[in-house]
Amino acid sequence: MISERRQILPKCEVRMCFLIWISALIYASYHVYAAGKLFDMSKNGDDFNNGWFLGYKKDTADFEWYNWIPMIRLLMPWYLLHIILTEFTRWILIEALPVCYIMVTNLILFHLFGLKIVLLVFLKILLHFLTLCTRSILLVWILNTSFLLFLSFVLTYIMDYMRVKVSGSDYYFVVVTFAWLQLKCASFSFEFLKKSSKKLNFRILLSLLGYSYYLPLYFLGPLMLYNEYEIGVKQPFKRWTVKRLFSALLNILRYIMWIVLLDLFLHFFYIHALEYNLVKVKMLGVWHLNGLGYLLAAFFCVKYIAVYGLMRTLAAIESHNPPPAPSCVFYVYRNSQMWRTFDVGYYKFIKRYIYVPLLNESKTVSRRLIAAAITFSYVYIWHGTHANIFWWSLLNFIEVSIVEAALSEIYKNDRFQYWLHHTFNEANVERLTALIFAPLYLFFIFANSFFYVMDGGFIFISQFLEASWRFNVCSIFISYCFCITAMNIRNCQKKKINFENIKVI
Repeated sequence: MISERRQILPKCEVRMCFLIWISALIYASYHVYAAGKLFDMSKNGDDFNNGWFLGYKKDTADFEWYNWIPMIRLLMPWYLLHIILTEFTRWILIEALPVCYIMVTNLILFHLFGLKIVLLVFLKILLHFLTLCTRSILLVWILNTSFLLFLSFVLTYIMDYMRVKVSGSDYYFVVVTFAWLQLKCASFSFEFLKKSSKKLNFRILLSLLGYSYYLPLYFLGPLMLYNEYEIGVKQPFKRWTVKRLFSALLNILRYIMWIVLLDLFLHFFYIHALEYNLVKVKMLGVWHLNGLGYLLAAFFCVKYIAVYGLMRTLAAIESHNPPPAPSCVFYVYRNSQMWRTFDVGYYKFIKRYIYVPLLNESKTVSRRLIAAAITFSYVYIWHGTHANIFWWSLLNFIEVSIVEAALSEIYKNDRFQYWLHHTFNEANVERLTALIFAPLYLFFIFANSFFYVMDGGFIFISQFLEASWRFNVCSIFISYCFCITAMNIRNCQKKKINFENIKVI
């Protein structure tokens, strides 16, 4: 809708919008900090432990973060072994790389979870391989969806029946790695079925196993589609130089620094402990609750930037090119943009294997809605069939596939184009864009709050509905200032942002 190759709005206006937005963020963050100080930690012992910074208590209520950090520390020696072994193999006999991937990851699985989990993982991959004998995409999808439902409803009983003793964080990682594994097996299957002339043999099985067990992306993501993995695994050995070693270490330290800073943040802002006390936080005031919602979203985004970035760096060291780390939440103001840039590998998966095949070159509105509805249904099943995930998926479908898609269709209308360019100059077009997306950005935050606040999403919505009109107008104005800021940050990055880029998925 607007050109972003040059400055459109006056610099003083952009700076003023940034100042208003950042001031509101600091003010709300202070209220969240103050709310944490009112927290009675003695009654919530499981949500805190003795931190590592100057005797402060640390918020440990984020189950993901609480389990990720020990897992990363535990896996670091294994990552080093993996890189040394695979780089040596790439130098001596590149065809044997899948064997290295299989061997190292299975040693870790055996060490962490035992032989039964190793066998369960292998049988799951083997079942997908045998399904390829039918060369049926429908059967692959049936198996894929059935296994995701199996993860949600049956896995616990199967593990009890097999007398597999895993609980707590171990069970969490078993479920998460199975979910990642499901996407990898599906990606391999669809790419294989595109090449109908290929016959199943041991080499194909070895390729599937190597891809499925690839260590840097096995436990914590992100997803790399098989066609991208296949390019990396065929790359010849590159001689190690001081410059290459220094670059790799610098990137690893950069993401470790982000992990340390996030851990330090939890010594001062008890956002996840407060997350389980949203009713009390709501009683403190709208600035407390809204500040908490924003910081939860920011922490959620940055922790994935740090962890995905670290895993991506480890994969890039050995010539793979995984999807980039998520975009920074501080310049993403459109939900469709968030879907394309947050978990890029997962977005590529649902677009390449679900949305585009369902669309089948049809551009009708009804076909797009049906394709988007099925895609978001898969998103719901993959993330776990919980009530909060249902509302998160539904609200995202409404905003991305209905509201933003409708805006795209309106903008492409010739009459609207004529009216727009004969009524507004470029600066006012940018202001209009920000004004339109300001309330949508608030809806975007409320919709995504269902994902990381579990059952508290309705509390965030209710406080907005119950607040005074003055506060709501203030919220929309701050959101408008954020949109102006975000649009100009992306302008500095020389990326195009316009209504034409708004897609159903």
